[in-house]
Amino acid sequence: MSTKEQHSKLIQGLQDYLDNTSPEQLEQDWKELEKFNQYGPDIEECLNLGKQHCIEMMKEEDSSLKEGYGNDKED
Repeated sequence: MSTKEQHSKLIQGLQDYLDNTSPEQLEQDWKELEKFNQYGPDIEECLNLGKQHCIEMMKEEDSSLKEGYGNDKED
């Protein structure tokens, strides 16, 4: 199964859960899972870290492309 298929399956499962679960059950499930929210960055921090990482990678790639541009010519 490809990564895209795995993501699609995960998203569909989450959508089914949200569509078919009562608000009361969602609240109970959230309370049971809340204890796991004490470690590491939360989702917003992860997204920001990921965004920052991508920006830094793009800057590095851009500067390496600029540094290499035109330097492959033989005199």
